Amino acid sequence: SNFSPAKLKDIKIPCFSNDFCLKITDKFNRAYDFQQCSKTDYKLAEKMLEENLGIKQSLNDTVSIKTLSESFNISGRLDAEYYQPKYEQIENQIASNNTVYNSCKIYDKNFNPNDDIIYQYIELANVDLMGGIATPSSIIGKELPSRARRLVKTGQIIISSIEGSLQSCALITEEFDNALCSTGFYVLDSQKYTSETLLVLFKSESI
Repeated sequence: SNFSPAKLKDIKIPCFSNDFCLKITDKFNRAYDFQQCSKTDYKLAEKMLEENLGIKQSLNDTVSIKTLSESFNISGRLDAEYYQPKYEQIENQIASNNTVYNSCKIYDKNFNPNDDIIYQYIELANVDLMGGIATPSSIIGKELPSRARRLVKTGQIIISSIEGSLQSCALITEEFDNALCSTGFYVLDSQKYTSETLLVLFKSESI
């Protein structure tokens, strides 16, 4: 609340034994090591994906000049980012007819929470850079915001629907089974691809 930094020196600290402190240190160091390993392994997974697609190495930063009939009249988009040549190169290199629509199941049905049940609620701010979910709120149903209407299940992934935030996506693990997320997310899974593969794909800078 209204904590004054000047009062820091007056905060009471419990007395811990040296043995207890060493155990805390050991757990912290193990957690840190696991965290560093997870970052390394994720980068490796991303590199494997991009190498398999043959994308990153061959992209070039050329300029695309299109007339109105070649751009807005077809796509309805006026943002220059959409017409960067690298995206057309990526589509040509992938050379696949598979899309999210025909390869994934999208869960867009609204869920009506029970007023008296406490739910974990996942917002965009809870999604971390590694595709995990950090400290969602626990809110009783009657106090949930009106946008808390997507029920998520273990193994699904959530992807931000906010323009420019596509890389904000996360895997729903067992601890978040039956949590709610904002309608600002797409919720999906696939019978063709593992959720982990989809997560790395959607978070890739090349997509």
